[in-house]
Parts: sequence; C-alpha cells; structure tokens
Amino acid sequence: MVLGVRAVGNKYSFFYAKEGERFTTLYDNGDGKQINPPNIGGMMGTLLGVYASSNGKESENNVEFEWFDYVGTE
Repeated sequence: MVLGVRAVGNKYSFFYAKEGERFTTLYDNGDGKQINPPNIGGMMGTLLGVYASSNGKESENNVEFEWFDYVGTE
C-alpha cells in the first residue's frame, strides 16, 4: 500500500494505491486551517504517520506495520 499526501498552501489532499497502480483520491483539498493550533487548542503543526482505528468501538483487532518510508518530492 502506498499513501500520498499533497499540500498546496493550506489545502491537503490524500491518496492511496497498491504498489505499481494509479493513485485513488481519499480526500481532496482539505482545509489545513482545521488543524491550526488556535482552532483545536494545542497541536504543534502537521504530523504524518500511520494510524489505525476501530472507529470508537471496542475491538480485539490489531495492526502491525513492517515499514514506513517517507519520500519528499521537493
């Protein structure tokens, strides 16, 4: 699985693809102001990482990530 994030100014777009395939857009042009410290009370900037959730429901599932690579384009 390959994940992509594109930031243009304060707009963020998120993508995914299986390796070797074309990217599919998950969310396009998200408002970066929504993660601004004054708006949410204390976050210190944008973070990038892998995250898994059970969407607020109890779960005995788990997830393991064998590797994580970051490749900047600029």
